[in-house]
Amino acid sequence: MEKIQLTQEQADRIDFLLNQWMPFNGDAVEEALLKVHLDNWRDENNRCLNELSLDSMARVLYTPNSYEVIPRFNVGDWATRTVDNGGFLNEGRVFKIAKISGGHAWEGEANDSPAHLFENIRHSTSDEIQQEKERRWWAKHDREVWELREGDTLKDEINYPHFVTRGNRTDQGLERTPSLNCIFKDMEGIKRRFKVACFSEDRLDK
Repeated sequence: MEKIQLTQEQADRIDFLLNQWMPFNGDAVEEALLKVHLDNWRDENNRCLNELSLDSMARVLYTPNSYEVIPRFNVGDWATRTVDNGGFLNEGRVFKIAKISGGHAWEGEANDSPAHLFENIRHSTSDEIQQEKERRWWAKHDREVWELREGDTLKDEINYPHFVTRGNRTDQGLERTPSLNCIFKDMEGIKRRFKVACFSEDRLDK
């Protein structure tokens, strides 16, 4: 017989209720839970159980190995850390899950890659994913996000080239107003109007 599919939330609530009601109901705890399930769960924390039919709930309670938990996270999902333990385990860290093993979501296949307990992460928002992809793209070119250097080439909406004649950071890493074609430009305006065509270190005409 095919196993019943439970979400992680449903499995956690059933375990919690069994443990909580056991001292008061003893061996009849499953029957007590079924009686409430028959009338629907009204507590907000337990409403997820209303998605289960009475038959499914009975099988979960009475039949060993009758269900399996749908993974909360899957390989390839983007996740954001919600707990700060410092280092690679800082709060707000966004990563793509490469492996799931031992109750952890791993950032890489290697055993020494950062691993996160499921309870310490959540699914990333679309904005978080976009920002992390952008950060990774710039980091691949050894840059901070929108770090412009003298000699970089940008292109505007009609693909016309513009040359960065002053970067937006000093040698000490302080931010400053950059210039394109020797004209100072607002950084926010540059982000809206321009895209990177070529970084200075990749130009063939230098």
